Amino acid sequence: MTDKYTILPTPPERRLTEVSRSYSYKLNLGNYQSADFFCAQKITCYEDEAEEASQRVYDFCRRQVMLAVRQEQARIDEIRAVDEKRAEVINQRRTVR
Repeated sequence: MTDKYTILPTPPERRLTEVSRSYSYKLNLGNYQSADFFCAQKITCYEDEAEEASQRVYDFCRRQVMLAVRQEQARIDEIRAVDEKRAEVINQRRTVR
């Protein structure tokens, strides 16, 4: 008699692991000042997926930090442009007198 049910082997147990990655960046502002940017992220995944998950988490952290750096740099550039314009106006007033 043929058995109509096939018993499949039990798959090996997949173990979970935790992956933590971070990224930091130091922006030189001049005059011995700097701004520090940092992002850290943690993910739980299967051990056999840890390498790929680690890269994804690292890429996420790096994108977040670099976005914040670009935003801060734009803000600093805007402040410097205003300061330069003020200095120009002050210099023009001095030459008129």
